[in-house]
Amino acid sequence: MNETRALKIAWWVRCFFAFVAVFLPLGHPHIWRQVDTLGVSLRYWLRWTVESPSPWPLLPAVLHSGDSSGIMAMEWPFLNILTAPLFAFGPAWGTALARGLVLALNLALVLWNMRIWKGLTPGGVDASRSFRWMPLIGLGLVFFPKFIPDVVAMLIVLAGTGFLYQKKARAGAGLLLLFGFLMKPTSVIVLALLLLSPTLIEVLRFALPSIAGAFGLTAFYYMKGTRWIQSLAGGESLYRVEPQNPWTALREFLSNPPQLADLFLQGLTFYAGLPLLLFLMMIKRVRPLGHLWLLLILQVLAIAVLDGAHSFQHRYYFMGTLPFICLLLQAALDDLRASPQGRPLSWVLFLLIGGSVLTQMVYEWRPLYQTTPPERFMSFRDCEELKARLPDWPWNQALVFRTAPRPYPLVGLCFGERVGSDQSAFGLFIDSDPLPDACKEVQRAGHVIAASCAF
Repeated sequence: MNETRALKIAWWVRCFFAFVAVFLPLGHPHIWRQVDTLGVSLRYWLRWTVESPSPWPLLPAVLHSGDSSGIMAMEWPFLNILTAPLFAFGPAWGTALARGLVLALNLALVLWNMRIWKGLTPGGVDASRSFRWMPLIGLGLVFFPKFIPDVVAMLIVLAGTGFLYQKKARAGAGLLLLFGFLMKPTSVIVLALLLLSPTLIEVLRFALPSIAGAFGLTAFYYMKGTRWIQSLAGGESLYRVEPQNPWTALREFLSNPPQLADLFLQGLTFYAGLPLLLFLMMIKRVRPLGHLWLLLILQVLAIAVLDGAHSFQHRYYFMGTLPFICLLLQAALDDLRASPQGRPLSWVLFLLIGGSVLTQMVYEWRPLYQTTPPERFMSFRDCEELKARLPDWPWNQALVFRTAPRPYPLVGLCFGERVGSDQSAFGLFIDSDPLPDACKEVQRAGHVIAASCAF
């Protein structure tokens, strides 16, 4: 079986497992980040359908708004606006369909990038063949099925970078860069691919207007636009949109060797795959490709400067390194297969990739064989049953329900309602939550409780 056929089979198997996982409870890593992002999508739908008309219907707002408007400064909410109409099918189906749409979008963008980069060889490596590995290794393996904007942003910026690399479609490339930067500023590190061009000066001259325009508008949004949005909200943003002091952030990042090692061994790659590639380079089994390694290190340091040690807990910030990991992997496989002595080592790489893919797929299906605590994922079935038992409650009427204080709208997403009020007469709680003194249980279904509250 040749590599192309094996990869096609791997794609289909990976897509099958990811598709099934769309209908299962949200999985680690970053359950809360996904709940927050889905909550913004659901809130758009509620604002457009049941809430009073807003003068700012496209500004982002959170689901756990409490008694405020919930308008919140955050990354540009393209993904949330795109998926909001899917919640017309209800919280459960809306969540599943939104997750499925993001997965399909990510895979479609990979295929598009393979077409854009066809025939291009940054660093002397076939880019189109390399990018086939994206859904199967490292950060791509983990985050492609997750409902977060980071993968989409990286792939959009990668497409724009591909056009600039070829010195064509300057305006279109600029728009793609702007879209990606606004969705996730950390996607800027993908532009390092331009430094691998054999006609570097010409490419940079061509690309500079597009990059400058996209970066300038992005900086304006995050420095001025987010402050204006937050002034409308009248409260503190739950989303971090301002960079730290660069030197302090870098020192904080580099002063944690265990986290650095874990990021290198697992976060960026497929378990021991990246160190193995480095070892093979040192014993001259594969090309050194020192420029690729150097740019990869610079990408990691760039994220460190932007976010410090905080980035260890949010590894999707490093998503822009994935194209470089794919180039290094493909180069190593090409070199190993070119010599009989290297072919056994190529099988070691394949086994490492296969093992990591299998491990991640089994991990995604954990809800099938492991009970998920309600504090991490509530059953939509329980919430639907409780709503059915209380038909006279003000469902779908823009009421803000009282809930236990949480920084993420788990209860709101399950019921499809705004949450976080401390004054509402209607409360929704998980059975492990202590009911406030002013609240009395009215009905329960599974792990969820409805309570009437005095204020």
